Amino acid sequence: MSCGQSNYVSHVDPANPIPAESPEGPTSVWGPALVVSNSPETVPELSNLRTVGNVQTHTLHKCSLSTFTVRNVRVFTWHLNSSGSTLYFQLALSVSTGFGTIYNQKRQLGVAAGSYVATGLCLSKAQLYGTLDPFVIGSQTLSTSENMLWNIPVQNNELIACVTEFSVVVATAANLQVRSSVSNSASLGGSWQEDPAASTDNHVRGCWQYSSASFAGGTYDVKPILHSNPRYLSVCEKTGPEHGSNAFGESSGATWVSPGGNVGCYGANLYYDFEIINSGGQSYPLDVAAIARNTGEAYFGSGRIELPNAWQPRGVPAITFNDPNDPGAEHSWIEYCSDEDGTANLLSFEPSEVPTILRVSVANAGGSATPFSIGLSGLAFEDVFNPQ
Repeated sequence: MSCGQSNYVSHVDPANPIPAESPEGPTSVWGPALVVSNSPETVPELSNLRTVGNVQTHTLHKCSLSTFTVRNVRVFTWHLNSSGSTLYFQLALSVSTGFGTIYNQKRQLGVAAGSYVATGLCLSKAQLYGTLDPFVIGSQTLSTSENMLWNIPVQNNELIACVTEFSVVVATAANLQVRSSVSNSASLGGSWQEDPAASTDNHVRGCWQYSSASFAGGTYDVKPILHSNPRYLSVCEKTGPEHGSNAFGESSGATWVSPGGNVGCYGANLYYDFEIINSGGQSYPLDVAAIARNTGEAYFGSGRIELPNAWQPRGVPAITFNDPNDPGAEHSWIEYCSDEDGTANLLSFEPSEVPTILRVSVANAGGSATPFSIGLSGLAFEDVFNPQ
């Protein structure tokens, strides 16, 4: 597994409501095309699957990506087997006409039962920090007939979680056809002509022409102030203020997209850009944190400060915010500006009215409800991230 980066140390404080602004954007999009197969998230008993001969099978998701000469693709897969027996989860590729070649195949795979936090953390680290494992030596040829890229057995009550990346070259213009399916047989189930299973939950599927997006977080002055004046910016999520539909919405032109699009931004790399100035006349520090919001759900994923200097890549363990109306309620947070043991090691900015870009990267883990904010705080006379 190529997800051995360490995790941040979380801090716990009394819970208080935390306001959150929505960022502007996306200001830029790039990266491989993104395919997300996460709906229906739970594959039920075999009787609900389609029977073809002696095989019970169903297409979970499919999409067609326009390809010119070279196309880079990322596929995010997250499904739970609750059928009562072993199922085979499959990823199949074909082209609409002619021939193509697959190369540079990489993936991060997790098959797990029980808690999925560790699995989600692993995938988000490998995805965001580019440490997926090569899993096929050499290249494979594509044609109008489907070719299985992988075929993975999953026991009952186990989750399959996978991030796959590959490149495709075609000789003449053709569409790349990507299909995820499930079967009770190791042979490929279904066909490209089959419609996907009905989406019976609020999870995500779809495809987009990019997998990375940047967002503008506005300007922040690190000049000291008498009282704390933190900035809280919401991160693309399933609950609470949400901006994912602007970047990975259902209006992207793809078929079989979940209502609302990729509202959790699963499989995506997100970059939040703040313009930092210092009008205080001398060098002053800045603290940057990931802070759980009061939605009652846990967040976990990966992230770090990318600019003005790249900090150590780490995972964000589960951080939560309980109802502040309950006695003893708590919220948790991590500091991006921290040493391995969680000790604050703040950024420092020299006096300047010319903005310095602070960029924070984020990858949300599969299974996470993603309610958190990026918090910025300059020097103040009270502890910003521990309000009493």
